[in-house]
Amino acid sequence: INIGENIRSLRKGRGLTQEQLAEALGVTVGAVYKWEVGLSMPEIRMLVEIAKFFEMSVDALLGYEQQHDSIRDSVARIQQYTTNKDFAEAEKEFEKALRKYPNYFDAVYSGAVMYQLKVTEDGVLQTIERSTELFQRAIPLLYQNRNEEISEVSINNQIAQNFMMLGDTAKALE
Repeated sequence: INIGENIRSLRKGRGLTQEQLAEALGVTVGAVYKWEVGLSMPEIRMLVEIAKFFEMSVDALLGYEQQHDSIRDSVARIQQYTTNKDFAEAEKEFEKALRKYPNYFDAVYSGAVMYQLKVTEDGVLQTIERSTELFQRAIPLLYQNRNEEISEVSINNQIAQNFMMLGDTAKALE
């Protein structure tokens, strides 16, 4: 957030001097100068007054832009990376989504599928173990699921496939 640049730009856009802005806000010229060069920040109450003066919201004054990065977008990226076999990016996106939304079915399930497919690329046993862990974690979250093709039975079948990949037929049959 570079509030100082925003204040300077808004002030100049209105054709005001620092003195005129200071007078309008009831502060010293030195305060306006310090804000604009980044030596200090306006207090919260003053941010509200500055925003009112420039007829804008405080978040706009601060330069904040809402991130449109919803969990659905993240899950879509995980699935796209997985489809493209870009497992490094899929894994990064998944782990970020999991930290933010640890109990969101679509994210947990997509991660489990991604790790299940990733093992074909890397052959690392921990990868399939991670997939199994995530499938097991997805089962209690099934109440959130909207895909009729995914059920407890289908998830248990995927867990069984993982055990088969590990060579543990007994566990797979269980």
